[in-house]
Amino acid sequence: NTAFIESAECVGLHLCTKINCMETTTFGIGEQIIDAIKNNCDEIIITVGGTSTNDLGLGMLNSLGMNFYDINNNKIIPIPNNLDKIIKYDFPNLNTYKNIKFKILSDVKNELLGLKGATYTYAKQKGASIEILPLLEEKVKHITKLFNNEKEKEPSTGAGGGIVYGLKSFFNCEVISGI
Repeated sequence: NTAFIESAECVGLHLCTKINCMETTTFGIGEQIIDAIKNNCDEIIITVGGTSTNDLGLGMLNSLGMNFYDINNNKIIPIPNNLDKIIKYDFPNLNTYKNIKFKILSDVKNELLGLKGATYTYAKQKGASIEILPLLEEKVKHITKLFNNEKEKEPSTGAGGGIVYGLKSFFNCEVISGI
């Protein structure tokens, strides 16, 4: 009853003809999680290397039923370009996943924020220019303030464009070495 999800096979850099981490999403990873659960998996192992996005796993969470809203209470797609427009969220079906055991395979130990975080370390390889990095970092900080859980300070939360941060913010996850 274990599913293995390789993030890079769903949202990987190698799948992009034009790389722009401000527009990419982890939505497909969430779809794979849903499929695994429908197939009676209660343990999901997710590898997080080689992704094309810096969306903190919010696309994945969105596909799992989490909703994000702008200042006018309109639902908003949580791509990196929109992160600073999100002012509230809800996750009405969060309990659906309470019995799922998530394990994250990662060799990245980077925290989410800072010069050694997801944005400054990995966003350039995902198509972000040097000029856009401070703006993207501010968008990421905005979400950490909204979630208000201090998970961004934990090791490995910068892995996979912050997928680990998104998972750890809402699920009981174990991060283990991918090696």
